[in-house]
Amino acid sequence: MRSHKISASHTNHARRVVSNALKLSDAIGRMSATGHLTEYPVPTSNAGVDGITAANDGSLWFTETLANKVGRIDLQGHITESTVPTPNSYPQAISAPPSGASCNPHAIWFAEVNAKKIAEITY
Repeated sequence: MRSHKISASHTNHARRVVSNALKLSDAIGRMSATGHLTEYPVPTSNAGVDGITAANDGSLWFTETLANKVGRIDLQGHITESTVPTPNSYPQAISAPPSGASCNPHAIWFAEVNAKKIAEITY
């Protein structure tokens, strides 16, 4: 885990920059309201961290496009990874169901780009 301080006057711009920079560094970042950034590296190197979404339990789910995995980071910063069963599926575009949707509230959906299908993982 690494921590940084980002100037509060540049926080909105910094969020966009941080998002792109962390994508390249294979880390998930948490920025406080005061501009303090904490990075949580994913266990798999060169994973290609891409999309990210918030689940109903407060955890964040993300795709690891190059590693063919989906990851989860809990509120304490612990990261777990799940390998996508479809080989070389290139997972992207991850989403949680909207509040009140008539589906499994513990489902996360993501695109398997190379397989041309939508997949679901539950927690």
